[in-house]
Amino acid sequence: MERKKSFALGYSLVLHSLLTYLIYGATAVTGLNIIVPAFSKMNGLDQNAVLAANTIGSFISAFACLALGKLILVKGIRFTTAISAIAGGILGFGLLGLVHSIAGYAVCTIFIQGMIYGYSWTATNALITNWWPRKKGVIMGITTSGIMLASLTLFQLMNVINAKFGFRKMAWTVAGIMILFGIISWLWVRDRPEEVGLHPDNMPLTEEEKKQAYFKAQSAKAAQAKWPLKEVLRNKHAWLLMVSFGILIMFASGVGSTTVPFALETGYT
Repeated sequence: MERKKSFALGYSLVLHSLLTYLIYGATAVTGLNIIVPAFSKMNGLDQNAVLAANTIGSFISAFACLALGKLILVKGIRFTTAISAIAGGILGFGLLGLVHSIAGYAVCTIFIQGMIYGYSWTATNALITNWWPRKKGVIMGITTSGIMLASLTLFQLMNVINAKFGFRKMAWTVAGIMILFGIISWLWVRDRPEEVGLHPDNMPLTEEEKKQAYFKAQSAKAAQAKWPLKEVLRNKHAWLLMVSFGILIMFASGVGSTTVPFALETGYT
């Protein structure tokens, strides 16, 4: 009698994906409430100018999203997750503890914000889709809660370290966490359940689902042939979708990253 394999890895990847969003929230959204004023104070720079430098990282991260999406197709989710978390740790926060100018900060924020699409958004969405195709909506609802949990966990740790030991040690602590997470991700993540002899959602596909999967794959190939990138960029509706979602994310990130300075300016301690 064949022994049924445990789906423990599949369940654990929900936690992994939650952690990717938690790191993203603490480093590129909520964390800016600490990072920007602390970096400005340490180097005697104008806080508004430092905050504005994040715009550079944001614009370039749009191209990083495309590049890292391509890297996932070529090298896989596991590789992209690990390498981008390590790169974000070393070239983002590791370097941030050494630079002293707005230009240096701008370079660091390119890696901090650009690598998000390697270890978080793009890679983790693909991972959940592979492992939980029938329940991906529910699972994504759980994993994206990591953005909110960042305020209660890593953000608080960053705040304490910055207050007690200074900005540089805070930046290097975050760098260490990201590098360690990248190494652990390499050992932890597997792109598809089939790689370890498991079924998506821990359920074998029915004959009807196998047919649907086949036709879906064929449709995806046909769509890819019909819609290469240059054709997508020529399409008005594609631009409307990209711009509208971009505006939504811009407001979500903008509000989250400036909440503390706004509260201080209005009289709160």
